[in-house]
Amino acid sequence: HRRIEATRSADVESYLCLLGISLAELRAVVGHLTIPETYFFRIPDHFRVFQEVVLPERVRAQSATRRLNILSAGCASGDEPYTLAMLVQGRADLAGWQVSIRGIDVNAAAIAKGNKGRYSAWSLREIAPTFEKRYFHPQGRDFQLHESIRGMVSLEEGNLADAQAPFWNPRAYDVIFFRNAFMYLSPEAGQAVVARMAESLAIGGYLFMGPAETLRGVSHDFDLCHTHGTFYYQ
Repeated sequence: HRRIEATRSADVESYLCLLGISLAELRAVVGHLTIPETYFFRIPDHFRVFQEVVLPERVRAQSATRRLNILSAGCASGDEPYTLAMLVQGRADLAGWQVSIRGIDVNAAAIAKGNKGRYSAWSLREIAPTFEKRYFHPQGRDFQLHESIRGMVSLEEGNLADAQAPFWNPRAYDVIFFRNAFMYLSPEAGQAVVARMAESLAIGGYLFMGPAETLRGVSHDFDLCHTHGTFYYQ
């Protein structure tokens, strides 16, 4: 109703017609429909798995190419992909490797915030003091993320439901984080997105979803894994 008033549309039907032809309006309404709640090291068990299981295994698998590609699908303001960059940086087994961490979100405002790299203390509430001291410096009441981490990550606006989006490429990623975004999709759209993720993951690649999300009845392309007190997929 706020967008109907802002666009001076006559009613819901006329607003939906506008939404179907106006990319600017689609971007505006997305800001009201998505919840950009995120913070650094959210769901810490996933990051323990990433650091202790996934990275060593993918390093072995990609030893010939010395490339590692990670997708954060539904990255909000970038806290998740930046967390992954912190865990990747400085690893001796990745010295000299080409590491790409790509964050995608449909919320343009969240992406803009992430590209600035400035966060509140609330976003850092679960981060270890050593990481905070190493990768952030105070800026007024906020904290500025160090350029060494920002430079490892690309954040871009994108719609996961778009089958033609340029970030979908066969066998392109070693790891995909797709956490707490599945709920925004209809059953049909969700199944299609997961199928594209299966195609975009390298053989043996990993998929992380939110603790309340499951692929049961959605896909048969993945094996369920359980370590470090959490579930994930391969």
